[in-house]
Amino acid sequence: MKKLNIIELDSQDFTELTNQVKNMISQKDPMKVSKDIELIKSIFYKKFNYKKSSKSISENDLKEEINFKKILKKYKKNKEIFREKINNQEKRNLKEKEKIISEISQLTEQKELLNNTFSKFRSLQKKWNDIGFVPIEFKTDIWQSYNHNVVKFYDYIKLNKELRDIDFDKNFKLKEQICLDAEKLINETSINKMDMSLQDLHIKWKKIGPVKKEYRDKIWNRFQKISKDLNKKKNDFFIKRKKIDNEKTKEKNDISKKIKSLADESNLTISEWKSKTLECEKLTNKWKKIGKLEKNSNKKVWEEFKNSLDYFYKKKRNFYETKKIKEIALINRKKEICQEAKQLKLSTEWEKSSNKLIKLQKEWKSIAYTKQSNRLWQDFKISTDYFFKKRNETFKNAKLEEKKIIEEKKKTLIRIKKLQVKTKKESLNILKNYINKWYTDKNIISNKNLNSKFDNLIIAKYIEIGIDYRTADIDIYTLKIKSIKNKTKLISEEKNYLDSSLDILKKKLLQYQNNIDFLSNNTQTESLYKEVEDKINSVKQDIDHINHKQKILNDSK
Repeated sequence: MKKLNIIELDSQDFTELTNQVKNMISQKDPMKVSKDIELIKSIFYKKFNYKKSSKSISENDLKEEINFKKILKKYKKNKEIFREKINNQEKRNLKEKEKIISEISQLTEQKELLNNTFSKFRSLQKKWNDIGFVPIEFKTDIWQSYNHNVVKFYDYIKLNKELRDIDFDKNFKLKEQICLDAEKLINETSINKMDMSLQDLHIKWKKIGPVKKEYRDKIWNRFQKISKDLNKKKNDFFIKRKKIDNEKTKEKNDISKKIKSLADESNLTISEWKSKTLECEKLTNKWKKIGKLEKNSNKKVWEEFKNSLDYFYKKKRNFYETKKIKEIALINRKKEICQEAKQLKLSTEWEKSSNKLIKLQKEWKSIAYTKQSNRLWQDFKISTDYFFKKRNETFKNAKLEEKKIIEEKKKTLIRIKKLQVKTKKESLNILKNYINKWYTDKNIISNKNLNSKFDNLIIAKYIEIGIDYRTADIDIYTLKIKSIKNKTKLISEEKNYLDSSLDILKKKLLQYQNNIDFLSNNTQTESLYKEVEDKINSVKQDIDHINHKQKILNDSK
């Protein structure tokens, strides 16, 4: 049978390797292909496990493995049947050999040497040599028994010396040649070949008859010595190989530990995982380059290596799965932000919507970057850019409009200043029209300085036509509140202002009242008493004025 080429086998796919084994199991002797099948099996699973660990295994690969296992199972069954057949044959051989020994023994028990005794002995010898192996546990005993009876036969027979010497000489030459062949084996480089050849020589030796008595120990000792030397060479080889195997085992297990330790660090980043993966691949290649171990060691070391790879890639897979879940959550949140921005895009509530969009922008920046978010960022940016562009345009136009309004209002102030006082009634109507127009105009501006100038100017004109300050202030206040009645924030601010002003006036009133009590019934402080009394009356009027304003404010709701 053609010797298998490992390089060729490495290049074959699962189907080709399976077919190789399928062809081999048809052999009559399954033992002859045992090593070849083991080699193919190791290559098959080396490829299969690599694909499995690298997550590149296909459905077809899994089917191929199932088929491969079925064929191996069939081969194993064939081997068991063959082994049982061999065992039965060896048992039959043992019985046959025991029978031959018995027959040789019977030859030596004859009282007289018959003419056909020696030819019968030769026939029994040939028959012995033609019979195959016996069970290994009986091998030595049966051989010793056979040899003993052969020697006994030679001692027994009364052959003429010439015939016996010829036979002894022939046996001596054959055994001497065996010794020479055995001595040549010391230079054999293949230990297996050397060992098998030595076993064959021992089988041949046992088939050869005895030599002259004076040479028996000498020739046997010679063969025994070279056998010991060859066995020592074999033992030394396996001891050395065992040592190398142990070193390889340690080296491989150390690599497995290093691979496992790569994934033990916490909080690794993507770039760190990439670096660790490259390092893992280098260690894997280093592990493979160390070479195979003995069958008993190889399986355990392979399991250790496989477990370390499984551990590393499981940790890596968990990292990326967790990262993916987080990224999905981030992407979903960014989608929500985009949707919120789109809803705010067309809003004209500039201040409220601006604050919301700025808050969304800050949140966007706080969310970790992902490649998938580039498109979402463009969508988000379009919405925010659109809103702020519209807001800025509106504010710009409003500023221009406000500028025009201010100019117009300033002209109004000039007209009021130039207003000539006529009759009280006519002047009052004109002033009220100005107040009404100023505070009910849709273009009213929140320019406190300008409004204050207007208020002061109107009050001055009221006083000019003989109407007191508070009446003027109430007329202005009534229209002012009317203009802001729908603006909750401004109404609330005004209420707080009135409440605060009222508190201050009440405290001031209390202080003046305390002071006047101290000044009462004292002629020396009469003038000061009168001054404080006037202040009390003024504060009371101011309090009534504030209360009046509060009523106007409450009635506007």
